[in-house]
Amino acid sequence: MTTSSGKIDCAAKVSGRMTVKASSGNISLRGATPRSLSVSTSSGTVKLNAVTAKEKLDVESSSGNIQLEKCDAGEIHLESSSGSIRATLLSDKLFDVRSSSGNLDYPASIKGGDPCTVVTSSGNVRIVVTA
Repeated sequence: MTTSSGKIDCAAKVSGRMTVKASSGNISLRGATPRSLSVSTSSGTVKLNAVTAKEKLDVESSSGNIQLEKCDAGEIHLESSSGSIRATLLSDKLFDVRSSSGNLDYPASIKGGDPCTVVTSSGNVRIVVTA
C-alpha cells in the first residue's frame, strides 16, 4: 500500500510480506499478522494495534511519532528522526534503545530475547512488555 499524500487506515489479515508507505500522511494498521511488515512515512504518525509479524517488524518515520499497542515480532526495528516512540509489546526482548535528546523508559533486556532496536534523534521512548 502506498500513498504520496493522505492517510492509510487498514485492518487486514495478511500472511505474506506487507509494505506500507506514505510520503506525507498518517498510517494506522490493526490486526495484521504478516510474515514481515515494513512501514514508513516521511511526515506522519504511525499507529499499529494488535499487529504481530512472524519474522520482522520495521517501522520508520522521518518526522512523526510511532505508537504500537499489543504488537510483536521475531525482530523489531523502530526509528523516528524527530518524534517519540511508544510501544506495548507482547514478549520480552533484547533491547537496543537510543535517543540523542529524549527520555528513555524501557524494561531490562532478557538474555536470549528477540532483538528490538529503537532509535530516535529527538524524542522520548517508552516501551512496556505485557508478557
